[in-house]
Amino acid sequence: MLSLIGLLVVSFPLMGVDSSNFLKNLPAESLARLYKAGELTTFGQSLKDMIFLKSLPSRQALETEMANFPGTITVEALFWMPLNQIKTSDTLDLGSRVYRGINSFSKMKGLQYYSVSRKRTETLILESYLVQDEKTKKLQNDGTDLDTGMERKALLLQKDNTFGENIYSISISGKPELYTLSMNNKTPMYWGILPLVDPDNFRMRLQVVVLDDGVLFYGLSSVKTLSVFGLERSKEDSFYNRLKALADWLRSQLKV
Repeated sequence: MLSLIGLLVVSFPLMGVDSSNFLKNLPAESLARLYKAGELTTFGQSLKDMIFLKSLPSRQALETEMANFPGTITVEALFWMPLNQIKTSDTLDLGSRVYRGINSFSKMKGLQYYSVSRKRTETLILESYLVQDEKTKKLQNDGTDLDTGMERKALLLQKDNTFGENIYSISISGKPELYTLSMNNKTPMYWGILPLVDPDNFRMRLQVVVLDDGVLFYGLSSVKTLSVFGLERSKEDSFYNRLKALADWLRSQLKV
């Protein structure tokens, strides 16, 4: 059985942070590739292998939380969204739009990714909605009409093409300049018939920072698992695809 920590944090200031200052510790070559390709990725064994996290001023909370976690597979990814891809709103400020976005759990349904092994685009999230409890799984509304900044806790049911159907505890907290969305699995997660993740051993965070010239997304996933011959790269790809899909989910909320 594996123990997994994957990381989804959403944070942003109301006013764009000075990009040159925030990204000053990112190597110039990496920064150029980020702006050109739109993303950067690192695969490793543990947190110490992550290159880009060390360059971020906002890294302290993630490093503190992950410091003692003995991961065997760790993935980080930076995603870049320039200002010309963000649609302005006459009715909502950016903070309100992000808060509404991170409450739009039903919009995760249908998120897609490109499968390198199958060489085609596939749907990752097959179903996604809030439920009243684990037993009845009664549908709950997203809550996108909640007052901006309102803290909440809920249960999320998701079915994906990798781990099947699972229930996650989610929480949203923070204030207009910093929101945190946390997801922890409440049910065991399976890879086919193979039980891979015990309850509460899967967690996701994605950090989103609004800069003066665009929006930066930083995702981190780390997993502790026994080595299964032939599955290591598949697991790396799975956790990367999940980070990318979540970043795309939030990016889509800024485009509408």
